[in-house]
Amino acid sequence: MKIEEGRRVTLKVDISVAGGPQLEKKTLEFVQGSGQLLPAMERMLEGLEPGAKKEGILKAKDAFG
Repeated sequence: MKIEEGRRVTLKVDISVAGGPQLEKKTLEFVQGSGQLLPAMERMLEGLEPGAKKEGILKAKDAFG
């Protein structure tokens, strides 16, 4: 079943500055579309299948406003 609005998701994240050090590595649980994650991050995850891996870069304006 794909990640879609209202679906409970468990996500392993590894956050770092592009070309820089790792800032955080942890497992998150959230409900897609609930506003618990940054909207840009939710858009990146939309439609992924269980077990999928995805790399992405959030621009500063999408992460910090």
